[in-house]
Amino acid sequence: MKRLSWLFFLLDLFVGGCTKELGTSILPVPVVGGKIAVTWSTESGDKIDFGQISNTARFPLIISNNGDRRITDILLTNSNPQFVSDQSIDTLLPGNTLASVRIISLVVVHGTNASGIGLAQTLNPGMNFDTLVLSGTTEDAAGRKIAVRSEFLLQVTALLADIRLFDDTAEVDLTHPTSVETGFGVGINEILGYSVVHPMARVVNSGNVPIYLTEYQGATVLPERAIQPNGVDSVGNFSNVAIDTRGVVTIGDRLHISGDGKCYFFLSP
Repeated sequence: MKRLSWLFFLLDLFVGGCTKELGTSILPVPVVGGKIAVTWSTESGDKIDFGQISNTARFPLIISNNGDRRITDILLTNSNPQFVSDQSIDTLLPGNTLASVRIISLVVVHGTNASGIGLAQTLNPGMNFDTLVLSGTTEDAAGRKIAVRSEFLLQVTALLADIRLFDDTAEVDLTHPTSVETGFGVGINEILGYSVVHPMARVVNSGNVPIYLTEYQGATVLPERAIQPNGVDSVGNFSNVAIDTRGVVTIGDRLHISGDGKCYFFLSP
């Protein structure tokens, strides 16, 4: 009796110019009762961990059919709206040749739109999860239609740069600057102004990555200093401040990243 079809998945992940392979050892489970499961023989079991992302990331997924009958009308759905995959595959032929495999795209939206232009919602800092479901139709030896279905738990760790600014004990609302200055030349889009009344303001790193602060006091440029997550530093009133996130996305209505990759603001009474 011929075996029924099942799905076989390989994932090649391209992040920061490096290639990382997951799922190179995958054990397919034969169809039972018209359904399908795929067991990932990895340390994380059926959880596929894409690692850390600093902003919106795209992952190519290579999908092939390791059975002996074609699978048709394959639909892909994601439980998390910020995980976006191609929606369908019309036919997946048996075999692992270039002619039979399909490459789909999974986009994890984090801070910038999938197109790369404009802002989008950020993920929560830390671990974020999605259930990717693939469902389709195959046939048994008698030609009867059989539904097949696979689920994967996807995981990414979102990096996020953020701060809280305090004027003594009062928190300054970063979403409502008192002024916006422009026209500073190439690389600096704008400098946001915030009103503080005390001689010193506190900067708290409320993100999950280190940030790097440079303080400008008139013509004096103080050495750059790192603030670790949950760390605190102080900046003087009348100072201009630049925060370098080292490429990590920010919450767009709180910290605005300029063309040179830094966020700028100044303090005044």
